[in-house]
Amino acid sequence: AGNGGGLTLNVSPTANRFQYAAGYVMDDWKVTGRLSINLGVRYDIPYPRYEVNDRMSTFDPSVPNPGAGGRLGAMIFAGSGTGRSGLSRFANVNYKQVQPRFGFAYKLNDKTVVRGGYSVFTSPSGDLLENGLRINFNSGFNTNASIVTPDNGLTPAFYIQNGYPNNYKIPPFIDPTLNLGQSVNWLAKEDGKGATIQNWSLDVQRQLPGQMLLEMAYVANHGTGLSSALDNPNQVNPKWLNLGNALTAQLDPPQGQATGVPLPYPGFTGTVAQALRPFPQYTSISHLTQAAGAS
Repeated sequence: AGNGGGLTLNVSPTANRFQYAAGYVMDDWKVTGRLSINLGVRYDIPYPRYEVNDRMSTFDPSVPNPGAGGRLGAMIFAGSGTGRSGLSRFANVNYKQVQPRFGFAYKLNDKTVVRGGYSVFTSPSGDLLENGLRINFNSGFNTNASIVTPDNGLTPAFYIQNGYPNNYKIPPFIDPTLNLGQSVNWLAKEDGKGATIQNWSLDVQRQLPGQMLLEMAYVANHGTGLSSALDNPNQVNPKWLNLGNALTAQLDPPQGQATGVPLPYPGFTGTVAQALRPFPQYTSISHLTQAAGAS
């Protein structure tokens, strides 16, 4: 006999794919004996992930959830067919990654040269870079079937000679109400836009007596769309901190009802704080592919 057991069942191994296309042109142009210019442009099309058999799902904040009284915020599923979104990718493809480069060198006189330049580079971030997180976004395409003894081992959870109980459901579960009351992962539409890095500089070199060289330079860069964890989509608004300990009270008993916080949807159970979340049907929403950082 066994006191307990667990079984993880996947439809099949997840096979994510990331694609990338890019090209560039560049040329040096000697305008005069004193002035040289370098011009270039690069164009990238980074494609967010897709799964080869559409075994992918995500939280979507714009979809009504029938399990939460029609409140916005439900699970959607890749692919075509009943209950599916018709999408192969959840993050949009960014076709605007044009990256110009410009540089110049100007000879003021035989001992002085001025150089400068400006460039734009893009870098993978958001859903263009997994960052080692290995989030598969495959909720609904696997299940964890666990069983335990009901009385600390007095009664067996199951008999080994009979095999593991098969009273569990077989995935996939194409259901927008999936994971109600639990945490969910969010792959947002804007996560397909990578980071942008701008660089610019101005440099002056002057030859000095005694085989000496003086160089002064200004160098700068600015990054946007960097990978970050700044956004907590399901955080309670800090204005409700004035409720104090009542936030941890169950919404149903008198202490919770005394706060005046309404029931977010029929059948809700949970704390006052949970009821005040933007999406009270979920405990937390993990948005680890966001690209909201700057430098």
